Amino acid sequence: MNDHPTEPTQTEIDAMLFRYRRPGILLNKTLRSDDPGLPGCWLGGRPTLPPEIEWPWDDVSGGTPMRFLGQINLAQIPPVAAYPEMPRTGTLFFFHEGLFEEYLNNSKWSHKVIYVESDVSTHPTRRPPEMPDLSERPFFELMKTKPDEEYKKTGEYKRWNFDLLLFEDFSRHEKLAHELEWYLNDASISVRNHLERLTEDRRDPTRDIDPALHSLFGASSRSRSPERDDDMVRLSGFEYDLDLGTSTNMTVYAVWISRKDLENRNFENTQLISG
Repeated sequence: MNDHPTEPTQTEIDAMLFRYRRPGILLNKTLRSDDPGLPGCWLGGRPTLPPEIEWPWDDVSGGTPMRFLGQINLAQIPPVAAYPEMPRTGTLFFFHEGLFEEYLNNSKWSHKVIYVESDVSTHPTRRPPEMPDLSERPFFELMKTKPDEEYKKTGEYKRWNFDLLLFEDFSRHEKLAHELEWYLNDASISVRNHLERLTEDRRDPTRDIDPALHSLFGASSRSRSPERDDDMVRLSGFEYDLDLGTSTNMTVYAVWISRKDLENRNFENTQLISG
């Protein structure tokens, strides 16, 4: 009796890759942070969040202001056929909780996506609120520690412009038979290697650092999928980025949204999975 699994046929592999393909849009950082990018689109820095919209705060230990990850002028985003259509006007703002995030994975306090229907990309930028004194917060008493300098920062990352690069990735799916999962993981890793080569001319050759790939939609060999993968869309993915100075707790932030909420332009119920 042969106990070894049967090698999948090429037809089975092709069918699996077709099922789990995930088109994406790479937020392709410019070579230098202030090189021109797409209008109203950047990572880090300060957002043009309208003054009537409250800056998002987390609810942990009395609250701290979230850190701004980036904004996207949706007029610049091309349609991606595999997903419900994004709004064609307005701005998406992405924030994350940069201090306690390792304890908050998948919680509603770990991130915030704000959709503003009008084009506010030329509005004045807003400085993040000052970080409150955390010394006496219950979280630190519970952990029997005191906040270090990282906890005292306002969370303003370095601003970096970007343009777009379309690509196609493959979503990892943990319920696949192991033989097919290996092919799926290999395909996803190959996509990442390809994107790293494509963006090599945008990186400073004097800095020997791993490239960070930020994206809308798509998938990532570095992040997991939610359990209801078929019902969810990977809205965005942000990686730990030395250029921006993002939190050292952050490896990959994948923000997921249901297809129904995306169709209804409801960005209030997104789910964050870090990995």
